[in-house]
Order: sequence, then structure tokens, then C-alpha cells
Amino acid sequence: METVGPDGQISRGAPPQPGLVMKGRSIDKLLRQVEAWHSEFAVQQTENWIEWTTCGINGFESVEQDDESGQALHWRIVELRDTRAMNREGSIMHHCIYSYKDRCAIGDAAVFSFQVGDRQSHTVARADHRPGSQPASRHPVPGQV
Repeated sequence: METVGPDGQISRGAPPQPGLVMKGRSIDKLLRQVEAWHSEFAVQQTENWIEWTTCGINGFESVEQDDESGQALHWRIVELRDTRAMNREGSIMHHCIYSYKDRCAIGDAAVFSFQVGDRQSHTVARADHRPGSQPASRHPVPGQV
């Protein structure tokens, strides 16, 4: 397993739980372990602020009229380029996109926030070593399809 330290140095080591298997685990125990991991993860998110350069994919903005309401819809796609933005996105969208921070910092991944108006709609992570993108979460904006 590879990890990236605050100084950008990559270190290699054994995975935290190399013998992890799902067989024989109760759902209650699994949920307790996930909750413990989320608590530990939340503490990590308050650590050092890291910023990285863009992946080179331009953002996007568009304003169009909603056919049903007649109101203008402002669409944005924004690359998340620091740990604060990733932390905020993960909190709003209820996912752990923050776990991509080390890969983004060394240029192995990029994360984008899709926004409608002032609300996040989707989060997409793109890893350079795989074609296409990997949806990290999908939370449609209420009232939108």
C-alpha cells in the first residue's frame, strides 16, 4: 500500500488490515467498525491543509432556462484542488471523497464537484490510470432529475 505524507513523500507499507475478510462478520459489528473508521477519518480531515495544481481539465459553467419553472439554472463543474474543498464536499454530499486527497496531491487523480445553483449535485473522481471516471457519489438536487 502507498501513502503520501504531508511533505509529499510516498511511503510503502502493508495495508492496515491485510487479513480483512467479510465472511463471518455480523452487520452490527461491521457498522460499528465503519462508524469508528469515520470518526478517525473525521479527525484526519482537520490536519494539515494541502493544495495541488490543476489536473488540466477545464471547469464548466452554463446558464439555461428550466422548462418547468422558467427560472435560470446555473450549472458549474469545478475541480476540487485542496483539502478544505474536499472536506467541505464530503461533508455536504455525505461521502468520503476526502480519501482521494493524497492521490490528487501527487497527480494520480482529480475530483470534480457538479453544482446546480448554490448546491452540490454530484461528485466525480477521475483516476489517471483508469479510463473514464469513477462516480464517488450521486445525490440529485431535490426537484431536479
